[in-house]
Amino acid sequence: MTEELSSAVSRLLHGQMGVISRTSVMRYRNVSMAIEEIARELKVNYLVEGSVKRDSGRVRVTVQLLRAIDGTALWSESFERVLDDALAMQSEIALATATAIGIQIVPNEAASIRKNRSGAIHAEVHDRYLRARHLLSLRTKPAIQAAIRYLREALAIDPVFAPAMASLAFCHALLPITSLLRPHDCFPAAQSLASDAVSLDASQTDAHIALGLVDFWYRRDWNAARHHFLHACTLNPGDSAPLMFLAHLHSILGEHEQALTTLGAALILDPVSPIVRTHHGHFLYNAGRSFDALRPLEQVLEMAPQFWVAHLMRGKALATPDHVPGQIPGLSATSREAIDSFLLSEQFAMGNSEPLAFRIHTMAAIGRSVEAEMAFRTMLEMHQSELLPPLHRALGALAVGAPSAALELIEEAFAENDVRLVFLLVESRWNALGESSYADALERANLSAYKLASSGD
Repeated sequence: MTEELSSAVSRLLHGQMGVISRTSVMRYRNVSMAIEEIARELKVNYLVEGSVKRDSGRVRVTVQLLRAIDGTALWSESFERVLDDALAMQSEIALATATAIGIQIVPNEAASIRKNRSGAIHAEVHDRYLRARHLLSLRTKPAIQAAIRYLREALAIDPVFAPAMASLAFCHALLPITSLLRPHDCFPAAQSLASDAVSLDASQTDAHIALGLVDFWYRRDWNAARHHFLHACTLNPGDSAPLMFLAHLHSILGEHEQALTTLGAALILDPVSPIVRTHHGHFLYNAGRSFDALRPLEQVLEMAPQFWVAHLMRGKALATPDHVPGQIPGLSATSREAIDSFLLSEQFAMGNSEPLAFRIHTMAAIGRSVEAEMAFRTMLEMHQSELLPPLHRALGALAVGAPSAALELIEEAFAENDVRLVFLLVESRWNALGESSYADALERANLSAYKLASSGD
């Protein structure tokens, strides 16, 4: 209900009031905190608090509007339906809440939401859909695979439930970057599912995001990806995901100020989301500001100590010490601390070899060459059974002094459309390929024009 209510109110109040995304809001579920404290952390003026009770095939939803400054309840109301009709009252709750805030709702938009949300929704279908949505935020292979199972169960019951189809497309588009699955095994399915979802319901934000991710990670068609992300922003202005991916696009193209500005808008919507705040550190790192990147990454790890992406990015930032005056890059104490971060990332990732690749590179950089070579051999042994991405193996090969092997693996990466090719411009470690080979790789990855633009700046 939180997911549905947030989306609807965001659409209704677009341009008049911002609505915090579900990812950040759910952190406060069942937490004993004062209303004023929650509002201060989220930087909001009002909070909507509610409860859902299910009993004997009926559901009762109680909602109240609270003023953040003093926690005063300005309005409250209860809504009751049979269970299969429960989600149909979502627009009614959204309209009542917006009216209580005193906002003039645009009639056409309100009517559109009523139309899109009208009719009974199968309770089991929607329950599986919402469980999948929660799992997606974890960004690990097991969680995403579990989400896929829930979504397939939902579609087995209702084959034309567009939200589940759109989220299933999103899952397939995420798997190649969060796990070891090959792009060819995931992105065509994502494309097909997203297209089918859009044909059923053109307003499905996840479907348009998935189409953008296919263009971003798989085709490296930057203009097409930008179009899909912008359209998704328009469809659901309260969703931080399309803004985050749009910022990601700016970042890998070297458009660092645009990336940070766009991500700032996502952070307003989703201020305590682990993945959004991790990308704040990520994009600062891509901009060559590794010291600045540490603060948001450490904030994430305070909230989510096992979030592997934040450990990975913290390791990258610590191993690139632009913040150590007079220090030779790669030889500082921070690089040794980075190795610990990579180890934690490996532990929590549950199926991603990127932390291992960067740990190998960092060990070699600080002179622990024997350990680096041993870890690289372990990586190659893992590849015999788990098919590690070619660019991860290429980075390890560069680290242990095997540039010819690295170049062969880059050829393999282009053959597979390895998603990590998008980082060639912003990851300084690839400079070790040599000027000619690096320039050729940028050209083939559709990044050379942005290299020239960055140099011009």
